[in-house]
Amino acid sequence: MAEYYRTIFTIEESTQGLGLLEKVSSEARKWAGHEFGEPLDDVRGDLEGTEGRLRFGARGLDDSGIFHLVWDRPDHKDAGLGWRLGLRLATEGDDIEADVEVQGLKEGADDLRVRHLDIISILFTKFHCVLDGKRLSAAARKIAIAQAASFRNELLNPHRSAPLLVVSEGTMDADYLQRQLLGLVTVVSYDRDTAWEISKNLPRALRCYDGAIRLYSPGCSDKDVSQQHPYWLPSDVKHLGLERMGLILRDECVNRLPRQGRRRLFSQVRDKIRREDMNYLEIKLEQQTLDDNALLSLLTDEEFTDTTDSGISPQRYNALVNVAKSFKNKAERLANEIKQLNEGKGSSEEESLSSETEPICSTEPASDDEKPEFTNILEVVQWADRELDGLRFFQEAFESAKPVAKSGQFKRTDKLLHVFEVMNECAKQRRSGSIGRLTQWFKDRLVTYARKESESTNEQHPGSRTIRDLNMEEHFKLRDDSGGRFELRIHVFWDEQEYQWLIGHVGEHMPTPTDPH
Repeated sequence: MAEYYRTIFTIEESTQGLGLLEKVSSEARKWAGHEFGEPLDDVRGDLEGTEGRLRFGARGLDDSGIFHLVWDRPDHKDAGLGWRLGLRLATEGDDIEADVEVQGLKEGADDLRVRHLDIISILFTKFHCVLDGKRLSAAARKIAIAQAASFRNELLNPHRSAPLLVVSEGTMDADYLQRQLLGLVTVVSYDRDTAWEISKNLPRALRCYDGAIRLYSPGCSDKDVSQQHPYWLPSDVKHLGLERMGLILRDECVNRLPRQGRRRLFSQVRDKIRREDMNYLEIKLEQQTLDDNALLSLLTDEEFTDTTDSGISPQRYNALVNVAKSFKNKAERLANEIKQLNEGKGSSEEESLSSETEPICSTEPASDDEKPEFTNILEVVQWADRELDGLRFFQEAFESAKPVAKSGQFKRTDKLLHVFEVMNECAKQRRSGSIGRLTQWFKDRLVTYARKESESTNEQHPGSRTIRDLNMEEHFKLRDDSGGRFELRIHVFWDEQEYQWLIGHVGEHMPTPTDPH
């Protein structure tokens, strides 16, 4: 099941900016206080209790500000498990961006149930929360037959960034599923007549009726194939049950659907606050240096140092020397704070946010707005080597990718990135338990996987797939039809001890009986 959960949405109200931030963060404090059993209105810093550890704080300027809350919650049934919730709020003078992220604290943890979503439900209920220009709700939308045409247009809107989950003909409790998938997907339901009216003008591959449930990815097109938008027949739904179906759908939303680029306001505002802090500290440092130099000049004046002639007592002189030392220490502290801000560590005088407010799941593939633009496959390989823990690239993989990158024969870097991310997710799930038949698992995620080579290939080219004494017959196939149907191959070996894909080749098709090259 999903060990990671993230949603980003906008909160809009008549009250704006810091006033709205205060209202929303106050609700978050009330919720956390209720869970911990103590009021949090006047509390800052850390709290420890039977429900875990809670950390929160806020920073602000004249027109912008941030609030964060991080909750490490234990699993009372299993002390080794638990999860962490992070809520980040940010404003730049009008609306608020809310960023909610949840991660299992141990591989295999799947205790991401309804309770941690309470805060999202509260925000959806008390405030005007928006995604894709539509208000978010903790309840599913009911589509009437008169709305069939407009819903069909919404379904095929190329700019839609939120997935749509359709529950046809009352197969399952749509409101329950919406509560399970808050912020991840918009759940809609419709009756039999509406189902047929909507399906009438949809390609057969995209229809959903007769009690089926279907998950429509963003960017849905009438030219898509059926596998791009997974569905479950009534018999599947009955067999799985309501709770299991909700967890499977969440896993699909988190690990399979494409992540659309969205605003990421928190880090921008935090950096803006740091820059203001630096400006303030630099001004203080400049003034402190002037004061320090003035006092030093006074203390080294010939008349002043002659305590007998000047009438200054030794005690007075020593006191002034101590003041000078104090000035110097203050200047050094200010310089150190400026250095810390430059390094992104916050200020010693203010609560440091960086350690608590970065994304709390390092193994999750970055959302699209965080990924760099790739110009060739070698850049994708280098990125995956740095970012994806479930993959280990041999030097041979880099060497095989270089000529393809140089020639530009394979341009679909997005396809290669998708395969690497799915492989990484496969490694995570194999660590926590079996995932069934690999070929079908990858096929469901639009990845072509082959367990071994053909007998004729092995006979005519023995050892051609052996890299560092490992038999890398297992491989993935990618095709780029944009410029001559070039086929890319990724040859791998599964490491049972480390739960990693060892990758020895990312490049041209290796020799076969029909293509010996």
